[in-house]
Order: sequence, then structure tokens, then C-alpha cells
Amino acid sequence: MKRDDYRKSQEEDFPEELIVGGVSFGKERGLRYGWNPGQPAAFYREIGAHGPTLGNMRILQENPNKRLGYINMEDASAALSIVHQLHQLYGNKEKIVAVMKHVIPSGVGKGSSVTQAFERAWKCNSLSAFGGVVGVSDVVDESLARLLGSKEYFVEAIVAPGYSDSARELLAQKKDLRVLEVGALEEIVESPVEYKRVRGGLLVQERYQTKVRGPNDLKVVSARQPTQEELDTAVFLWNVCGFVRSNAIVIGDSVQTIGIGSGQQSRIDSFDLAVRYAQTRSGLGCRGKVAASDAFFPKADCVELAAREGISAIVYTLGSIEDKSSIAVANEHGIALLDASERCFTHG
Repeated sequence: MKRDDYRKSQEEDFPEELIVGGVSFGKERGLRYGWNPGQPAAFYREIGAHGPTLGNMRILQENPNKRLGYINMEDASAALSIVHQLHQLYGNKEKIVAVMKHVIPSGVGKGSSVTQAFERAWKCNSLSAFGGVVGVSDVVDESLARLLGSKEYFVEAIVAPGYSDSARELLAQKKDLRVLEVGALEEIVESPVEYKRVRGGLLVQERYQTKVRGPNDLKVVSARQPTQEELDTAVFLWNVCGFVRSNAIVIGDSVQTIGIGSGQQSRIDSFDLAVRYAQTRSGLGCRGKVAASDAFFPKADCVELAAREGISAIVYTLGSIEDKSSIAVANEHGIALLDASERCFTHG
């Protein structure tokens, strides 16, 4: 393959309308290509859906010689989903930024401004963030646009409720950057059903929505009671963890993710990865931080690792035959354990 192959648009001839399970989808546009050059791909809008979705977005900026691709749309959707969920949780009290890469967040940050939130999200794993998609919960202003327009940051696309005029001017200097506008992050009205094609069939499920909306939704199962900051952090990280490919471990504090381990077949490997990223990518380390696990611990090894690294609290869910062992290790080291009473797997 040649470098230019990655910029070429692949022709497609998919139908103008698809109907799945009684839900109609109209073809909005052909995409540059699918997961790989040479794969035809298209984007369909759910007819009748309302709110801040990709189906209702306005493309404010796009190089016609490097159009949006399938992976760009996947990352934009995932970034938008995270910032929308956290915006529903915190309202206007916090600005949220999520940086997505291959449908996995490389970092999520909160702040009093979109710039502060972006800097925190990017710091989590700036190496993996390179070439990702940035989701923003509020209007992109001149300050954030100046950062995104600099040579230090390379992103494929930005999805946000809106952009100031000065931000638009600055972002226009990056000709390959796609700028997507979805409007205010109000409630989304769309079909709750998700579909996935498999060999010879179709999988259907209802979209996952966490029930953890505040500290009262968590149950303490350890001897030590968590602090209020640990509780608030656990809620934040749990709401991020549901968007991380399983097995998922998210380490962070009350304003940012610090290390994210994802996609490993073994939970201890994901925990190892999250710890390594917390130490070497964000550089903020694990001591005094909180961890979220998207499912139970098959063995006590994850809690033992957390203890060695100085993690002070863990939010996860019970359900393992080794629950008592994990709780015993936590009690031995003074770690607060919080049961979310639900699993939040995602397989992307």
C-alpha cells in the first residue's frame, strides 16, 4: 500500500434505506472506507431520532480529499457517548472531555473550563491519544482551539455542541481536521436497541445504561468506609469504565483518568496495564487513587496489586467465588471496596 491509499474514498452502493427491527435508517453519506482501505462503508441516520447524535450532526469542516471514515465515526460516537453521559451526571458544574482512539478512551477529564478538562484527558495517555477523536461537553472556545490547532496535538476530529467564531478560525488552519457540531447535550431520543452482524446472523441487545448515578448507588463491602472524595471518584470512574473495552480497569482521581487498561483477556493483565500507564504515561502514579473494574475479580490478585501500588479504593461488582478472598485482602490493607451491583462490560 501507498500513503495516498489512506486518503482515497472508496465507492459504495449500499441501499438508500435500511429497516431493522422496525427502525428505519436513511443513508446519510458514504464514508472514506471501512476499517481498512478498499472496504466500502456508509453512515446511516436513524430516522426520527432526536438530540445530540451523529445522525443530527453538522459537519463544519472536512477536507474533501480526506473525508470521514468508518473508524472516525466509531470514535466520534464513543467520545460523544461518554461526554453526554457525564454531562447528564454533572450538568454545567463540570466541563467534560474524552479522547477516543479505536473506540477506547485514552483519557477522560473534568474541569472548570473545556481547556482544563482537555489537558487532563490528554495527559492520561498522550501517546495513545495521538490521532484520536476529541469529544467535548460544551462550546469549544478560542483557548481550546488554540491548543488543538497547535503542532503538539494531532487529532482526527472534534465533536462538540458548538464552536465560537474565533475557535472556527483557528481550527480551519488544520485542513485535515474534521469539525463536528451536535448541538446542546440535551436528552437523546432514539431506539434503545443495538445490532451486531455475526456470521450467518444478527445479534440484538438493548443498550447498556448504568444505574450508578451517585454515591448512594454503591454498597460498601469492606471494613473501611470510603471518604466522600473516594465515593465521588468511584462514581466518575464507573461511568467511564462502561465505555472501556473489557476486561477494563480505570484508575483515576476525582477530575481525571490516570491509567486505563483495556481489552485484555485476563483481568490482572488489564490491571497491570492500567498501573503501568498511570506510572509511565500520565506519570501521576497510583498512590491514593481509586480504581474501577467492569466486573468481579476472579482471584484476589487484582486487590493485592492495588495494595502494592497504594490504591485506596476500588469500585467493582461482586459475583466471584473468590469474593471473600478479595475482601479479606482489602481489609488487611485498608482499601475501601465498593460494590456497584452491576457489570458494565463492553466489547466495542
